[in-house]
Amino acid sequence: MPVYKDKERGTWYVVMRYTALDGSRKMTTKRGFRTQRDAKNYEHVFFNKKSNNLSMTFSEFYEIYIDTMSKRLRQSTML
Repeated sequence: MPVYKDKERGTWYVVMRYTALDGSRKMTTKRGFRTQRDAKNYEHVFFNKKSNNLSMTFSEFYEIYIDTMSKRLRQSTML
């Protein structure tokens, strides 16, 4: 998806449309990137987290796993 330049703030932002797990279509916006490359990188990581395929690196999978499990487990367990 394209990345846009916010002319008022001088930063970049990205608008993403995706399908949620329940099948509904969602749209989200993330603003405040200093460069276009940062915005595209965020978009890539976001879609890797939302996709159901396993074509991601182990470190990306680990980050998703830790984000999910940190809400369910105690801090001492995560160490």
